[in-house]
Amino acid sequence: MNIPNQLTLLRILAIPAMIVFFAIGTPWAWVVAGILFALAAATDFLDGHLARLLHQVSNFGKLIDPLADKLLVAVACLVCSATVANDGAVLLSVWVTMLLICRELTISSLRAVVAQQGQAIASDWSGKIKTIIQDVGLPFLIIGHGGLPRLFGLDTVLIGRWLMYLSAVLSLYSLIVFLVKNWAVLRRSIQ
Repeated sequence: MNIPNQLTLLRILAIPAMIVFFAIGTPWAWVVAGILFALAAATDFLDGHLARLLHQVSNFGKLIDPLADKLLVAVACLVCSATVANDGAVLLSVWVTMLLICRELTISSLRAVVAQQGQAIASDWSGKIKTIIQDVGLPFLIIGHGGLPRLFGLDTVLIGRWLMYLSAVLSLYSLIVFLVKNWAVLRRSIQ
């Protein structure tokens, strides 16, 4: 198995480890879960870069890489939506979580339909920016809820929430762009 695919599998293995630390529930465990998320999210950028650089792009990688990303984010969002922060509010709005997950399922499903026709749909810049913002926002939320509510004098939970709100707006925008930009391909594939 090539290095990019190994990194992707590490990202998937980080998910049950994060769940264990979330379940422990102590401040230090949440900090560890946040660090695990940040490291796993970083492998997303590294594995794609290495796959192209080393000419090791594989069908397995094309399939499992986006799945690993979606699972990692979905688990973190669901846990944050079910957790009450120190200020009495949930860490992450259920609406944000539902929007993020529904967007991912919609785009993944449409890509699968198009792939059955032997075609592919490239990612748009707005989807990539959305991913970066949520990969930064979620660790702020998780670590902020754990042992670091303030970092360099900044409220980490508040920063994480606002980044996730921005991510939700970009999710909706990128879904609309995806549908408009690829409507002809999608229509042909669905008929």
